[in-house]
Amino acid sequence: MDGVPAGSVRLLLRGRRPGTAGGIRGLVEFWDRFGAALDYDLLERGIDVRECFGPKEYRTRDWRTIWRFKDRLPRGSRYRSALLTDRELAELVLEHQLVESPDDQPEALSPDEYTLDTYLLLSIIDAVHGVQASVIAAAGGGDAALRPVPRPDTALEVIRAERRSRAMRQLIDQFTAKSPMDRRAAG
Repeated sequence: MDGVPAGSVRLLLRGRRPGTAGGIRGLVEFWDRFGAALDYDLLERGIDVRECFGPKEYRTRDWRTIWRFKDRLPRGSRYRSALLTDRELAELVLEHQLVESPDDQPEALSPDEYTLDTYLLLSIIDAVHGVQASVIAAAGGGDAALRPVPRPDTALEVIRAERRSRAMRQLIDQFTAKSPMDRRAAG
């Protein structure tokens, strides 16, 4: 969840801190802290949380569905921004060591967030990196490795890359000499 692991909200609701409540009381505290942002995001998508409560004959939505939906809100949503700027939640995450190490890669961009605007901005960033590399090379700084900003991968692209890698390994295996260990294992 872009810096705030999903498990951190569950820890907050279960009352893993002294002086905090779990269960329904924890849910009420959660709603007091993040409800306005979550309600705005859901209403913006045509979902009214109030449709989950009241007598059974008047309920048109299941609150569990809405609860699962909140974790799928896009980057930049008010709810996710509220989570990222909440100091107590950040402290809780650090206390429970839920944050990835600094060496870990950032969360990958999902295909549904990859819009035309995103594509154009990433293309501009790649072009600027190319200009930077050219200036460095012209100044005698050597060849800079150009790596484009990562784009989202679909399952189709992942499978194609795996097949291409497998085919290349098979091609290399055809033209490389077998080691004595390989010959003993085959024979």
